[in-house]
Amino acid sequence: MNMRSLRFRLVAWYASLLAAIFVALGVLTFAGLRHFLETNLRDTQMRRARQIADTLLLNVSHPGDAFIAPEVEAFYAPEANDRFIRITRSDGSVLYASGKPTDDSFDSSAIPRAPLTRNGEGSRRERLPGDKVLLIASLDYKTSIGARYVVEVGAPMARIEAMLDQVLLFLALGLPIVVIVAAGGGYLLVKRALAPVDQIARKAEQ
Repeated sequence: MNMRSLRFRLVAWYASLLAAIFVALGVLTFAGLRHFLETNLRDTQMRRARQIADTLLLNVSHPGDAFIAPEVEAFYAPEANDRFIRITRSDGSVLYASGKPTDDSFDSSAIPRAPLTRNGEGSRRERLPGDKVLLIASLDYKTSIGARYVVEVGAPMARIEAMLDQVLLFLALGLPIVVIVAAGGGYLLVKRALAPVDQIARKAEQ
């Protein structure tokens, strides 16, 4: 194929334009999906933190809050559900801290404590050994008696990362196929559209 021909330049321009459009759509789709999944996970952890605070800490103060730990274990079972839960008193002492999850996806003891500041609600990412990431929602909660606790609830982002890796692989494999098919179709369209021009050129040469 002559690279200087009009046909080649039209097909190359068409394929390049389609590739750019598909890449842009793929990037936007990937970024939007990541944002949606992370936001959903963050909201889920924050709802659970509020639920723990409203159901177990509402009328509690220290001392007298020792019963909270077995209640958290009974109602939420963080180790069995591969979650992280920690409740810290305003003096910095830990009222409850979950242990290692059953799948050993992270080490709860390696997670730094949330800063004991009155910031209301917040979230953060904690990068743990083994390149694992935990998304943690924290709630600064004041009980009806005036005591303050920080409730932290977290979950690993491994499932989100696995899903995003699958989407990225699908996009990486699908993009070349779509561009090749589109370029082939564009070549046929250009060939048909320029057929009269080719006939005129051949007759002119004769």
